[in-house]
Amino acid sequence: MTVEEPCYTLISYEDCEFTSEQQLKVQIEKGGDADKFRSLTEIIRGLLGGSKYPSLLMHVIRFILPRKDKNLKKLLLIYFEIVPKRSDDGKLLPQMILVCDAFRKELEHPNEYIRGATLRFLCKLREPDLLEPLMTAICDNLKHKNPYVRRNAVLCIYTIYKKFPSLLPDAPEIIQSYLEQESDMSCRRNAFMMLTYAAPERALEYVTSRLHEIQKFGDILQLMFVELVYKVCRGCPARRVSFIRPIYQLLSASSPAVKFEAGKTLLVLTSAPTAVTAVAKTLMELIYRESDNNVKLVVLSRLEALRSLAGHSSVFEGQIMDLLRCLCSSDLDVRRKVLGIASRCIISENIVEVVAFLRKELLKTHDEVDFSDEYRQSLVRTLHGCAIRFPSVAPQIVPLLLDFLGEASASSREVIFSVREAIVYFPALRKSIIEKLLDSFYYIKDLDVLRATLWIMGEYCEEKETGDRVFDTVCDAIGELPIVPPKQQVVPSMFFLHSDAFVASSFTNFEAFKLNTDGSYATQSAFTASTPASASQTLTIKSFTPLRDMLYEGEYLVAIALASTLVKLVLRRRELAPNDAECNKRTAKAILIMAAILRLGTSGMTSHAIDGDSHDWLVLCLRVLSEPQPIAVRAFLHECQLAWNNLLEDLRKESNNDFEKQTQPVHAAQVDDALVFRHLGTASELEVELEASLSIAVGLPCDLFFHWGANREAHS
Repeated sequence: MTVEEPCYTLISYEDCEFTSEQQLKVQIEKGGDADKFRSLTEIIRGLLGGSKYPSLLMHVIRFILPRKDKNLKKLLLIYFEIVPKRSDDGKLLPQMILVCDAFRKELEHPNEYIRGATLRFLCKLREPDLLEPLMTAICDNLKHKNPYVRRNAVLCIYTIYKKFPSLLPDAPEIIQSYLEQESDMSCRRNAFMMLTYAAPERALEYVTSRLHEIQKFGDILQLMFVELVYKVCRGCPARRVSFIRPIYQLLSASSPAVKFEAGKTLLVLTSAPTAVTAVAKTLMELIYRESDNNVKLVVLSRLEALRSLAGHSSVFEGQIMDLLRCLCSSDLDVRRKVLGIASRCIISENIVEVVAFLRKELLKTHDEVDFSDEYRQSLVRTLHGCAIRFPSVAPQIVPLLLDFLGEASASSREVIFSVREAIVYFPALRKSIIEKLLDSFYYIKDLDVLRATLWIMGEYCEEKETGDRVFDTVCDAIGELPIVPPKQQVVPSMFFLHSDAFVASSFTNFEAFKLNTDGSYATQSAFTASTPASASQTLTIKSFTPLRDMLYEGEYLVAIALASTLVKLVLRRRELAPNDAECNKRTAKAILIMAAILRLGTSGMTSHAIDGDSHDWLVLCLRVLSEPQPIAVRAFLHECQLAWNNLLEDLRKESNNDFEKQTQPVHAAQVDDALVFRHLGTASELEVELEASLSIAVGLPCDLFFHWGANREAHS
């Protein structure tokens, strides 16, 4: 079966009513240009719908073809494209002789647009009998004064030669002679394209004689030159050396497309470090200069593939600062991809410069009004990776990250998770991290960040003074106790009822009148009239610290983290100062706080009551403080930290394995690499080349394949 050629013409129409063939004849014969246009449109619709209209062909030739109306001429080209041109026995219809003569006149028309449109139409014909009489007129258009006509004439000759080479066997020679004399760049591009696909040797001969002028070629011709070089060098690798210099020069071309294609082709020609460095710089410059984000992503993908090739990673390690300049793009995907490539190119020699640059980028997000929180999150993740891989820069990174804890965003969560890991790997920074967390504690608004902060402070406060300061800071953030105001007690001004018009300063002093059923009045206090708080009657609490606000909002996960932190602080102080009266005071304070939280959870002041798991955990913490058991003390003070360290170790091993896979160079095995077969030469001459080629084909390292080849008998 032969593959059908694509359809060039698609016409949509809504009206499905077709005029009869006899009516169409009358309209074509006696109507004006407008009637002829409507009739011809109707005929085209019918032909596309499956109708034949065999008797209308002659009417169209007699009454429409001689007309000079340009709209009719455009429509005629569509009509003659789809109209059946052969009879049932496969012979060309005799009416086509008249059509062929009309096309010849159109090819000699003084209007260049009509000539060009006719030439483009002839590219779609598949009848060699119809094209053969027109070949002379087509070739004569190569000498027309207008580039539009010459450009379409070259395209027409190329299409006809590709379909029917016998019609114009000397087409490559004609086009080569034409190319030598042509000055218009678009015409030269079409001619060169034909030679590239139809006669590559002639195209190669042309460019070889003009290698010194390659910079003066237009961008469309330069692209065709790069394509020709790739095609020729793929078939004949011995010619690569002669094209390295001109392709290298095209890296400085004005067209971004030429730069990209030249860089891709240069890597096929050579893998020298100088060439790889030049290509990398060119690609980075394209990313920096181009405004289209899709172009940036395509170039970045190519850059990442180049970095992964064997022996090329050192080039990117020296160019990493140029790569980081591309972070000026506003597109988040581009920034992420740049950071991903840069993170795999960081070494000890450039880590200081990279960290300094990323610090500036992170600080810029403070000044930007519409900054991307996801971009800040990516920067934090990259800086955290730098700190883990290169501990020497950790003192510069960790304090900077802690400045972003006060914001309720994904970046603040990324910061605290990074700090939670860094405090394990850098014991020397623990004291400074705790100090920084204490300074930011009153301003933390995110639930997850606050929980992680409480866990860090409870787990790694190993000194008595630091633990006391943490305990006092947490208690100050909770505020005065009890959290639920008892009856007959003045309500603080921080408690407001839902009605803005009513503010209660004291429940005992406020009295209201009640109308009895008999019409008399009775007085009652606010307490005697109160009912259990429902969802619509819940007090809206406004506090001075986010921690107390979260407790009033029913965030019992924070309450669990708070209780665990208080237990760890008290138990650790007992170990540092066993018989200290101050320790007993702090124990009582912690018990009071947890009891107040339990009462708050069952008071109805929050949006929902405390759940069973949170209640059981708070009760457990109360029992550990009141009756400490050795197994409970060991679990809180040692087992938790040990489990976290083991988890981090497993995660770090997994991360290192993934990083090694990503940074491991890929051997540059191309699909067009030549395979040397044993029967093409003597075994002594081709043994080494054969084994290397086969190893590339199966994707094995050469040394492993040689080992397998030497022992293949044993394996079999």
